[in-house]
Amino acid sequence: MTLNKELYRRVYEQYRQWNEAEIAGRSRNVRPLSPAEAWRQYADLWEFCRELSPQPGERQREQKLAALERYYARLRKLEAWRRTRGRKYTSTAAPCRLKHGDARVEESLKTSLLKAITFLEEHGYRYAIIGGIALAQWGVIRVTRNVDKVLVPDTDYDAVRAALQAAFPARSPWRPIENPFIVSVVIGSVIVDFLLALPGYEELVIERAVQRDLDGWSAWFCSVEDLIIQKVVAGRGKDWLDVEMLLAERWDKLDETYIQDWLTQFAEALEKPKVLTEYQRLLAKIKLAQGGAS
Repeated sequence: MTLNKELYRRVYEQYRQWNEAEIAGRSRNVRPLSPAEAWRQYADLWEFCRELSPQPGERQREQKLAALERYYARLRKLEAWRRTRGRKYTSTAAPCRLKHGDARVEESLKTSLLKAITFLEEHGYRYAIIGGIALAQWGVIRVTRNVDKVLVPDTDYDAVRAALQAAFPARSPWRPIENPFIVSVVIGSVIVDFLLALPGYEELVIERAVQRDLDGWSAWFCSVEDLIIQKVVAGRGKDWLDVEMLLAERWDKLDETYIQDWLTQFAEALEKPKVLTEYQRLLAKIKLAQGGAS
């Protein structure tokens, strides 16, 4: 399968602009959290993501500890830089911020995720969960505050959008610009972004999705290879940290040919050679650290 370079170049630029607008809107419109509120949200979200994560083996635990040490070393370096050269800033609330008296963030996320999944399955839509929630399924726990999805690409995008908006009429207040391939809604108190999949690669993401049992309910998650590809292509600082953690967890179980092929195509389509070279550098570093072949 060959990537439609023009289509993906255009749509991924729209994704980038949409994400930047969302961040700007959130920073303008949300009040700062108190330390107590921030800690409560963090603890609840961490617990939710931890519950989604399968129990790791002994070697996975050792790899995770080493990867976490690298992660926190980077955070310490960043904090040292901020103290000496950066400017102070005030943290803002998360997209799924709950008011005093609301349910725990953990339960809010779970309830919203279940409602979204139930709608998709009852209406015959295949899907794959991506983003921070999917990370937990592959052994990397990172706090996430919203739910991302990919839908099977129905050729009638307008009909899919209308069905989603009819089922979940509350619109996200922090999505200031429209994107024809994203339906952003609020379910409960949680922002859920339904991404209408593009023909080609994103169809394959859904075909390769893996169903996981989550203690009484189940959901379809993107494969670890596709999660790595999505993270590498996004290319933000936190995405590269996620990629390194995923490689530390799964380096010896990956379909490297699959990842290499798609990243080569994305690097060319997006005119970003770093998409491929930085991934190769991280993989070689992880293999060396684990004693594998470079």
